[in-house]
Amino acid sequence: MNTIILPFAEQYQEALRIHLGEPSSDGGHSEAARRLGREAVESNLDVLDIARIHDQAMLVITGKSSTEVEHPSHQLSAGGAFLLESLAAVEVQHEQTYQATCQALKHGEQQLEEKSARYDVLLAESRALQAKSQQLAHKILLAQEEERREISRELQDEVAQILAGVNVRLAALREIGVLGHQSLEQSIHQTQQMIEESVDTVHRFARRLRPTMLDDLGLIPALRSLIKDLPQSKELKIEFNSVKKVEAMDNVRRTVFYRVAQEALLNAVQHADAKCVTIELTEIPDGIRLIVYDDGKAFSVDDPKNHQRIGLIGMKERVEMVRGKFSIDSAPGKGTTVSAELPFLVNLDEDNL
Repeated sequence: MNTIILPFAEQYQEALRIHLGEPSSDGGHSEAARRLGREAVESNLDVLDIARIHDQAMLVITGKSSTEVEHPSHQLSAGGAFLLESLAAVEVQHEQTYQATCQALKHGEQQLEEKSARYDVLLAESRALQAKSQQLAHKILLAQEEERREISRELQDEVAQILAGVNVRLAALREIGVLGHQSLEQSIHQTQQMIEESVDTVHRFARRLRPTMLDDLGLIPALRSLIKDLPQSKELKIEFNSVKKVEAMDNVRRTVFYRVAQEALLNAVQHADAKCVTIELTEIPDGIRLIVYDDGKAFSVDDPKNHQRIGLIGMKERVEMVRGKFSIDSAPGKGTTVSAELPFLVNLDEDNL
């Protein structure tokens, strides 16, 4: 026997000897058996250990083990009762352990189910974001291709035709000998006009791609030039108010403001049929706010279809990339208000804009 079982076996044998020699009707010996059972639990002894100790104690006390007795005797019955009493505490402990194990397993299953549910939600959100990102990338590619197609078509239709006309004019100038002075001056003047038109067209395309005025002179002059160059600027009443502090922002955020104002103006002209547009740049705590208001036809901001419009997505994405706040408020009879708030301190890559 090991060091734990040996002292317990001695206590058990002594208690069993007293029980067999002095039967008690007041339950005193039963209490001794239950006490031994509790000690067995504390000593991490199992049922088989206690049964072996009991059998060894019976053999020492009666000279016979329980397996050698053919017919039950009083001592064997009394010894069996003592054993059952001592095992009661072990059974209680086993039951408590079993219940605790079941409870722990149930709690673990609940936690596993909750975590699994959270993982399912996160996975679904991740897949939804991935799908949304793919859709957005697809829309952006389509928009880029459409823009390139439009520029290519306009270059072919306008610049190429003008230059072809210039070439014809120059060829005619070769016949200078047969032209009179007045005809020569008129032909040169017309050729110069065609060249000026082609230059203006190229400049217009360049401004659409990236306005050099924004880099060279700042946001305010670039916005004034944008307003002036709008094809419908004569029919549209545009009010522009600004604060000089916006020029203290870096080129990244000034570009964001320019693109938002550009898209909002195009929407007001092309979709809203607006008559009046107000553009305001105002100072707010730690930043600048841009507001573009038009009195044109409104649209449902809550309609998911409108959220998929590439222009709205582009404005929102640009503003959020520089940790800004973007909102659109549109209601019938009240027009549309586009708002963008950008903080002063931010450090991002301009190439992403």
